[in-house]
Amino acid sequence: MKTRILFIIIAGLCVPLSYLMAAEEKVDHLTVPLSNPGKSGHVDVGLLKGSITITGYEGNEVDITARTRIKDVSNRERKRDGTEGMFHIPISSSELQVEEKDNHVEIDVQAMKNSVDLEIKVPVNTSLTVQTVHDGEITINNVRGEIEAESVHGGITLLDVSGSVAASTTHGDVKVTMNQISPDKPMSFNTFHGDVDVTLPATLKANVRIKTTQGEVYSDFKIIKTEKPDMLTTNKDRDEDGRYRVVIEHGFYGTIAGGGPEFSFSTYHGDIFIRGAK
Repeated sequence: MKTRILFIIIAGLCVPLSYLMAAEEKVDHLTVPLSNPGKSGHVDVGLLKGSITITGYEGNEVDITARTRIKDVSNRERKRDGTEGMFHIPISSSELQVEEKDNHVEIDVQAMKNSVDLEIKVPVNTSLTVQTVHDGEITINNVRGEIEAESVHGGITLLDVSGSVAASTTHGDVKVTMNQISPDKPMSFNTFHGDVDVTLPATLKANVRIKTTQGEVYSDFKIIKTEKPDMLTTNKDRDEDGRYRVVIEHGFYGTIAGGGPEFSFSTYHGDIFIRGAK
């Protein structure tokens, strides 16, 4: 059994005081070797506050740079806290933790106070699970694999990717450009406040489910509406108060080029663009 490799960076207290007083950001960097170089891997990234940028390259290691944003204390805060005239000594660390086993790399940032921006280089043939919550966006370029990207307060941009995609955010646009798609793999592109703009190969064959409540839908593909009813949820059992509930949500079902795996596109406040690669 291969040995698990664990990298931990908790560096703030080790930096000279003169540097801390002048710094605007703290940069941590490390390179993680894969157990099976040349074979496809999986990278799992979790972040509370900050942005995540991932780029595929022709290499066999995962290269990680973590940039911690150091917050400056305002004069108003100093007056309120009674710290005027005192030196501000920022304690900054990404608290970056990375673990690798059998080509599966887990990247976690434990920092809670400061936002951390991650810049990651991965081998081109890598599947990704990427999550962030506040104060940043997800950007992925030139990766072939299964991609799951999830955010809350930030947009998601995937460019020149291949394989399959599940992208979801609450506040932000979802923009995806795919060169190739995995056959028979369902995909989803969802937001609540923002546009969904997806470019797919011109040879696409798919069943589509499209939903926008306060926006419009535009497509380069001819979509044939199917007889399948709108999203219908029925609770056949009455509750304790004798209520019987039926919910019909607005949605559109159709097929592209005769149908195929199910592709879901949805937003509440925004438009949907389904484009064909030129």
